[in-house]
Amino acid sequence: MTDTQEQPEQPLVTWVEASPFVGVALVGLVAALVPFNSVNVLLGLLAALSVLAIVAAAITIRTAARHSWTALLAPALLLVVIAVARQYAQVEGVGAGLSPLIALPIVWVAMTGTRKQLITFAAGSAAVFWVPAATSSTGSSAVSEWRLGALWLVIGVVVAPVVQDLMTKLHAESASLREAHAMLASVGRNARLSSIIVADPEGRVESFSSGAEEMLGYREVAVLGQPAEMFHDAAELAAIGRELGLPSGASVLHALARQESSNRRWTYVRADGGRRQVLLALTERRDESGNPMGFIGVAIDVTEAARAEHELGREKDRLSKLADHDPLTGLPNRRKFELELRRHLQRIDHDKPRGGLLLLDLDRFKDVNDTLGHEAGDALLVEVAQALRAAVRADDVVGRLGGDEFAVLVVDGGPEILERIAADLVAGVADCAVGHPDIRRNVRASVGAVTIEAALEHELDILVLADLAMYDAKDAGRNQYVLMRDPGSAPQRYEARLAWRSRIETALAEDRLELLVQPILDLHDDVVRSGEALVRLRQDGELISPAAFIPVAERMGLMPQIDTWVIEHAIALAAQLRQHRPDMQLHVNVSARSLDAPGLETLIDEALTAHELPPSAIVLELTETAAVADLPAARAFTTRIRELGCGVALDDFGVGYGSYTYLKELSLDAIKIDGSFVREAVSSPTDRAIIGSIAALGHELDKRVTAEYVHDEQTLALMREHQIDQAQGYVVGEPVAPAVFTRRFLSVVDGT
Repeated sequence: MTDTQEQPEQPLVTWVEASPFVGVALVGLVAALVPFNSVNVLLGLLAALSVLAIVAAAITIRTAARHSWTALLAPALLLVVIAVARQYAQVEGVGAGLSPLIALPIVWVAMTGTRKQLITFAAGSAAVFWVPAATSSTGSSAVSEWRLGALWLVIGVVVAPVVQDLMTKLHAESASLREAHAMLASVGRNARLSSIIVADPEGRVESFSSGAEEMLGYREVAVLGQPAEMFHDAAELAAIGRELGLPSGASVLHALARQESSNRRWTYVRADGGRRQVLLALTERRDESGNPMGFIGVAIDVTEAARAEHELGREKDRLSKLADHDPLTGLPNRRKFELELRRHLQRIDHDKPRGGLLLLDLDRFKDVNDTLGHEAGDALLVEVAQALRAAVRADDVVGRLGGDEFAVLVVDGGPEILERIAADLVAGVADCAVGHPDIRRNVRASVGAVTIEAALEHELDILVLADLAMYDAKDAGRNQYVLMRDPGSAPQRYEARLAWRSRIETALAEDRLELLVQPILDLHDDVVRSGEALVRLRQDGELISPAAFIPVAERMGLMPQIDTWVIEHAIALAAQLRQHRPDMQLHVNVSARSLDAPGLETLIDEALTAHELPPSAIVLELTETAAVADLPAARAFTTRIRELGCGVALDDFGVGYGSYTYLKELSLDAIKIDGSFVREAVSSPTDRAIIGSIAALGHELDKRVTAEYVHDEQTLALMREHQIDQAQGYVVGEPVAPAVFTRRFLSVVDGT
């Protein structure tokens, strides 16, 4: 180390380092100077003074910093004493043993001084010999002195620096080791967030951190020397021992330490018997020779994290169940049921298919909601679900597809089994009651049943066939079942429905659906700034009314595809219409089947973004019938759509006994009075009273009120009289192609 590398503060020189040098110097001086065969007062005095000088110099070592010149006072005095002693001792023929003592100051400076100090002392050592040679020695004596001086100079300049480098390195390593030990001890004492336990080769505790005390409830003094396995759950330790093929105890911990086991979850047992979940890392301790010295265990308390993880797992299970199960009845929902159905159809032997599907719909269920409210309806649904479970076997799957529609997957059995279960389902629903005799008398079930063999033969969706069979049961008088037993049992009337299914699918594939627009008149200023998009199917050059194909699409499960087509094209159309009237709104119908369809909001949002259209340009309409079928789904749908920024209108309002419930339950912007109250309103005081009450209630709730089926001027005037906000019907305009709509109703705005 050079002078430029010296640190501002250096550690003091210790007695342990200095005492050997002081001792050797004293013994050497006394032995060399004191004559044992005669008494020489001068030499005795010189020896005494030398001893005192060495002792005095040595005392200064306790207050001298390493590498300082003060620390070199002792070796400097020793050089002076040796030089003086050699000069006078040679007169008396003693002191021959003084020359080797020159090594003491050189070695001392090599250990505690800098390179500059070492060279200085090397020169001083040479001077001890060269000064007498130059001043008083003659002949061979002088030559000898010159040689000795040169020898010690070489030793001080060449050999001693090597020693000095070794000592510097040793000192640095020792300091690093002391620092590491101090740091480890400090960590062990002060670590509060983790437990650090150090064990010896026998697995007994050598060190126990404050964090371990806090985590385990023991004091360090109480556990030192105790087996480290005392903190572990005995059964857990034994189980891990069996995994490793070792007896339970310290051998398990030693084995894991050799493997440097990390982040393994353990159970620690506290002094009070409490248990803590920890992540424990075990590391083997080894000495410089690589011999095992025990192990160190560092543990982090993860009890709360483990508890939170457990709760999170339970919450995930709950959410997973909510995603796959109907929250009211606990039955698998449509998504889960259809998944189970697909899995079953993939597993069956197509050469000898077994099992079948039953679809059940409650007859007159809407009356329960309308007369007794949705709480009574929900109670009935729960009781029906229980009855369905009781009517089937343990392996069969019962699901609620939505509203009052249920399904049963019979996983095994022939037509006779399906027929027996279908009969039991009809009887079970008939026996259900919710505390009201009218419900027991009126609520019944229509069941459609299809064997898997029949579905495979027709190459049709088994749900579609079961739905067709169910509607046959309704057409036959309800409260019964219809079973499609085999491939040849399908009635001819199915063929017409299936043909319509094919036409709809072809129209979707070939983009042969079209949108017409019917104007909606604002009665406050007689301006058409809204319209309703109405879908038609083009076939053989003609437009087919929705009354011909929408019911079939609903029963065949095709409405979500039609809704998707209508929404995408309606948003594109709205963007075109807004080029002529910037405040134009377009109403779009959504079926009950699409209320909980995944991705519907994403579809709307992406289409609005693609056409740079504000969400307020679109108003989605759902019918009161759709709301009745599944009020929770309707509630969630209206909330999501309004959060998206689109408007929501309730169509056909007033046809149900529970209409006012939907105003409370659903997030709406507008209500559209059903045409049954509007057609005869001019001549019917009852209809007029109903229209007036709906208008007053709608305005009180800050809802826009629209009257449908306004077919003449008298009816239109009546709607103005009752302060209806908007009118829709043939008196305003029939549904027309978008180009015609633009020409008739928007040309005044853009000046074309």
